[in-house]
Amino acid sequence: MQTAPRLTSPEAQLFPFVRTGTIDTSGGHHDAGDYSKYTINCASLTHDLMFAVDSLAGVAALDNFGVPEGGDGVSDILQEAKWEADYLTKTQDSDGGFYFLVYLDHGDPQVVWPKTTSVTAAAVAALAQCSSSPLMKQTYPASAALYLQKAQLGWQFLTNAINRYGKGGAYQKITHYGDDFADSDELAWAACEMFLATGDQGIHQTLKAWFPDPTDPATFRWGWWRLYACYGNAVRSYAFAARSGRLSASQLDAGYLAKCVTTILNAANDTLGWSRQCAYGSSFPQPTKQVEGAGWYFSASQAFDLAVAYQLNPSQDYLDAMLANVNYEGGCNPVNASYISGLGWKRQRPCR
Repeated sequence: MQTAPRLTSPEAQLFPFVRTGTIDTSGGHHDAGDYSKYTINCASLTHDLMFAVDSLAGVAALDNFGVPEGGDGVSDILQEAKWEADYLTKTQDSDGGFYFLVYLDHGDPQVVWPKTTSVTAAAVAALAQCSSSPLMKQTYPASAALYLQKAQLGWQFLTNAINRYGKGGAYQKITHYGDDFADSDELAWAACEMFLATGDQGIHQTLKAWFPDPTDPATFRWGWWRLYACYGNAVRSYAFAARSGRLSASQLDAGYLAKCVTTILNAANDTLGWSRQCAYGSSFPQPTKQVEGAGWYFSASQAFDLAVAYQLNPSQDYLDAMLANVNYEGGCNPVNASYISGLGWKRQRPCR
């Protein structure tokens, strides 16, 4: 239960701003709707990119994505992850906390919004994940060292916050971004990535205390959406910790690892089943159909954890479902239009 005071004014901040004046917030990716840069979204994007580089077969070798760095002999996806991580390092206050977002609208001056434990934990996790990547350390050793330094400072901020206010009293909600489980899933992900980056068994125990059972429906959105948000990031990273070269298998908890693998495979089987229940092969969830409502659905996103599970169980069924989801987003859908900017003969228009 959250007991922190509502964030209704600057005076109500549990973690006031330390830095003053102008802050460099260049880089990163912004939201498609209001063009602000949400820290929780940037951190999660970093996870997806970094996980793909380290754990999806063949991704690290891709150097032909049409980005300015393409063809330079360095993985394009690694470079995209670095672009995002470099941005995250700029959104950290002097006390280790990370700003909720960089806000901009209609050409007005950009401002940063207050620090919260949820986005701080997410940024800590993303930077720690980048710092422990063997390919990141090999290709950008100085950056990897900086990411770990920033992550450790953020981890200390979280530790101090929890020691002072309690785990249920340090989180203050600003908007719905990252609020599905308050800050519990972000903290679990941060503990996971800090353990994988340092091998610290004390942090390992913290992870298992904060996130004791990766198969628990209470950690699924609405009780059925597995691998949702930052709980999913933690599960994926732990399941592939030895495979990605971060730690040895002996440093992991075999029972905990098995539960992470089980959740990944169950999530993929859910997604496979939903694909088979759709005439177009898109994995639109059956429980969502039952309530006749959905929003912010992206077919290709549904395919991500099929790709993850395929690394554990190379099933042709997973490949077929992945292709069906990608085809749906590429134009094989009821309106015969691509949902990916720049593709298809019916081009998308900006939302504003």
